Amino acid sequence: MKQWICFLLCIGIGILSSCGSKDNDPVSVTFQLEEIEINGETNASTYTNVDPNLHVTLTFSEEIDQSTVQNNITLRTLTGQSFELTYNIQDKTVIIQPTTTLVSYTSYQLIINTGLRSASGHRISTGKVYAISTGIDPADKFPRISDDELLTLVQQQTFRYFWNFAHPISGMARERTSSGNTVATGGTGFGVMAMIVAAERAFITREEALQQVQKIVTFLEEKATRYHGAFAHWIHGETGETIPFSTYDNGA
Repeated sequence: MKQWICFLLCIGIGILSSCGSKDNDPVSVTFQLEEIEINGETNASTYTNVDPNLHVTLTFSEEIDQSTVQNNITLRTLTGQSFELTYNIQDKTVIIQPTTTLVSYTSYQLIINTGLRSASGHRISTGKVYAISTGIDPADKFPRISDDELLTLVQQQTFRYFWNFAHPISGMARERTSSGNTVATGGTGFGVMAMIVAAERAFITREEALQQVQKIVTFLEEKATRYHGAFAHWIHGETGETIPFSTYDNGA
């Protein structure tokens, strides 16, 4: 009987010993993420309107095993595209930044896997996934200019439409850049006003403005059809014929 008891005790001790030896990678509830800060906001599960120049600070309860950081703290898009990150590791803190600016108005995931370990060998107790949605990139896209420079630029660009895209025969303004021979009397009026400003601002000479206005007036006088003294809105830029709006509106 004693032999059987000793035998059973040996088996029990062996089982307990084998169970204990299987866990060479213990999980410690003390090793956990204590704080996450993304561009000034802390401890949220979802971050919206984030600056595309992403800056993440992670603070853990224990010093980090640096060799486990790169493979276990990652950033990716919802389609699975991963981003190269820089890691600044200081004891319990990891500061993360992508090597390139993120795309505005795009969703990302910051993932912390359970393979992350502390310097003492403990695995992090729980993995994390944080949703990040970027907002607009506040960085300047073009050189800054003064208000006077902006006004000049707007006037120049407005004038250039009526000047560069004017019909070569009539001199009138096209309905749009893709309108071919369709010119518009209303748009031409805007163009004449733009030429006056352009001459005053010295974008063109007064003689150039006068020549263009004379071309327009001569074309209207000699080729365009009038209806009770008024010109049609759409006119063929070569022939002066009225261009109908539709089957039910002949443009007269």
